[in-house]
Amino acid sequence: EIRLREIRFQTREIGSPPSQLRMLEIQIEVINRSRTSAAPPNSIKVLVTPKEVKFSEGTPVTEFALNPEEVTLSFPLPRSTGRVLIIGFSLLETKPESITFEVQVNPPDGEKKTVKWEGIEPR
Repeated sequence: EIRLREIRFQTREIGSPPSQLRMLEIQIEVINRSRTSAAPPNSIKVLVTPKEVKFSEGTPVTEFALNPEEVTLSFPLPRSTGRVLIIGFSLLETKPESITFEVQVNPPDGEKKTVKWEGIEPR
């Protein structure tokens, strides 16, 4: 009964120029839809897999490799409640136009969603 709800993106800049690091933060809301039982600690995992990265030229770039990331909720999730889990990816100096991600709760059988971050800034 664990489901995905909202998935949001936020970019963060860490440090100061010239050694500034840009991070793409993915905030994933999971909910326990059970009305009778809590999910035990360490029973909820979320896997985020980057599927496609596009730069402003419009062509996918395979050299920009992002690895799948997984996070586990280490405490119980009470019935009819939700929590936000956060996964971060570092971005290159050349900011991608978009990145498509597959987000899955409790792989390999849990719910999946495909989401797209669009980070192009107007010039």
